[in-house]
Amino acid sequence: MARGNEIINRRPPNPAEFRLPTHPFLYTLDQVAGLLEVNLSTLDQWVYYDGRQHNTRTREYMIARNIALVDERPVWRIAEQELLRWLQVKGFKMYRGRWITH
Repeated sequence: MARGNEIINRRPPNPAEFRLPTHPFLYTLDQVAGLLEVNLSTLDQWVYYDGRQHNTRTREYMIARNIALVDERPVWRIAEQELLRWLQVKGFKMYRGRWITH
C-alpha cells in the first residue's frame, strides 16, 4: 500500500528470507555488434580493452574485460551494465522493461 511517496510493506520482513543479487550478463563482442547492427571492425572503434590498451579510457568507450585464464587466448566480454552506460552516453533512452530507443 502506498501513502504519498512512501511504500508500506504489509508483510513484516522475515530474517530467514533474503534476496540474492541478479547475476550480471556478459555479452560477447559478436552479440554487442549484433545488437548495435554494426560489424566487428566498427565496434572495435568503440571498445576499450581493459588491461590490453594503455591509453586513457574516456566515457566514450565501452570497457571489455578478458575473462580467460592467464595463459589462455583472450575471451573478451562486455558487462550488461557497461553496455547500458555506454548507450546512455551515446544518447539512447532506457525504459522500464529494458526497451531502448534513440
